[in-house]
Amino acid sequence: EKTAISEGKVSIPSLVTDILQQEFGIAGRTVSVVGAGKMGTDLVKYLEKESPGRLIVIAHPGKRIMAEYKVDYRPPSELVNAIRESDIVITATSSKVPLRNDHMIRGDLSSKFFVDISFPPNIDYSADEIPSIRILRLESLNRILRENQIKKREEVEKADILVMEELENIKGKLLDLLAEDVISEMYTT
Repeated sequence: EKTAISEGKVSIPSLVTDILQQEFGIAGRTVSVVGAGKMGTDLVKYLEKESPGRLIVIAHPGKRIMAEYKVDYRPPSELVNAIRESDIVITATSSKVPLRNDHMIRGDLSSKFFVDISFPPNIDYSADEIPSIRILRLESLNRILRENQIKKREEVEKADILVMEELENIKGKLLDLLAEDVISEMYTT
């Protein structure tokens, strides 16, 4: 018997990547990640596996993601240009000031996908009113993550029961083998 223990992501970067892949597609697209901390680095790791056409990382000098990733580094002063070039923009910073306000994301934004996993939020809430873009926010992701964690706990309980049942089966088989050895020994002596 099997469980669904491996289903449902429980990390924000892996969940973001899955949602983007399912709803927008990543392969061949230009993706910008704003921030090169732990969350930004993990995002790059997951995103790279989905073969984006180009991966741009906007970060302060000195905040470099490992050299093993093929990314186009840009300083924060290039943020507006990176947004214009990108199909998908993900913010992953701890900046206390929104990196994008309404005027920064206006313009030709047809079919752009923004993801804000920053705390505090980096995309101004007024941007939610722009009809040509989609914004996925940390609040939505946290709800999905909690649901996935609850499901995983339930699956762990199922797995525990399956393991205990299997241990009992093995124990029975070992006792049978032991009994066969004892009986065999009785007849050979």
